[in-house]
Amino acid sequence: MIRITVTGKQRVITIDYQAEQGGYIASTTLYEYYKFLSDSDGTLRKYLFESNVRDYQNNTDVNLEIGETVTGKPEFDFWWLNNGVTIIAEKGTLAGKTLHLDNIQIVNGLQTSYTIFNALSKGLFEEDKRSLLLKIVITGKKETSDAIIKSTNSQNYVPPSTLRATDRVQRNIEEYLLSKGFYYDRRKNFYKNQGKPRNKIISIKYLSQCLTALVQKNPSKARSNPTTLTKNEKDYRRLFPVTRQPEIYLKSIEIMKHVERALRSMVTTTTQEELIATNYPFHVGRILISVLLNKADYNDRDFAGIDTNNVDEEKIKIAFSILKLVLSEYQKSTSKQELINIAKNIAFSDHMTEALEKYIPEPIPTKT
Repeated sequence: MIRITVTGKQRVITIDYQAEQGGYIASTTLYEYYKFLSDSDGTLRKYLFESNVRDYQNNTDVNLEIGETVTGKPEFDFWWLNNGVTIIAEKGTLAGKTLHLDNIQIVNGLQTSYTIFNALSKGLFEEDKRSLLLKIVITGKKETSDAIIKSTNSQNYVPPSTLRATDRVQRNIEEYLLSKGFYYDRRKNFYKNQGKPRNKIISIKYLSQCLTALVQKNPSKARSNPTTLTKNEKDYRRLFPVTRQPEIYLKSIEIMKHVERALRSMVTTTTQEELIATNYPFHVGRILISVLLNKADYNDRDFAGIDTNNVDEEKIKIAFSILKLVLSEYQKSTSKQELINIAKNIAFSDHMTEALEKYIPEPIPTKT
């Protein structure tokens, strides 16, 4: 039997469902939970987690954030920022403010538990009054335990970009793009579920790729790992600063949509052209900006001044032709690196800007 003391001011909610099955909703302080996890010699009671589907994942981004919440955010009560822990026990009794539990398994919240234990084992937290939410299920039935384990560990993946959906900047972008005929899907599937045209629905990830490729002049980064573009706070604020003109978001989308349509309809005559049309739309878009501005390098103000009415198939073909030449030269200088790999090589983005000095402001004519 293991005891855990619940937080003093809150009432433990007892839930009776069936004979010998029920549970409790309660909270305990971080320090009380740390004591609950600790064996008599101060080590972690790892046997509490034998029914978990995963072991501790060490220093993942999520675990580092949990640790930061424990040690560096005393202004937030812990349970505000954490989903809590699910515990299964065969028997349980409540005496005053202490729960007595038999045959315990922590089936959801292993990462939280390990992180709390590691953090509190390094400091003094006895007076810390922050709370952890506990969901405690009392059952002796294996089929019930198995169902709880499966359910509590089955969650839809949430991409990093989706976690930005409630930011005021994202709300403003949604309102602006809506007035221009685009549906900014900051809440994933919101407009899809309303039956809006798929080609008019713009995700946070896609807009981030457009901005990275065209405004930040880094199409390889946009192509290589789009799910990470807004994961880092610093990167996110570079893409979506509060001072950015909303027209820039619209122009980056419209230009990339033009490029994608042109590349889909383009008749390719070689394997190289087919690979470029498929894997390099953001690179074509990046070069197209230089063609439109008639300058190899440019800044945000230059980009904001682009008239998207000047985008046409002829200019996109020019950008495509320049990219072919730049790629050919780059392959020669890098021991004929594979085209697909170059598309994701961030160093190639910088090389492009330098190489464009050869062709812009006097772009080469397209072959007829």
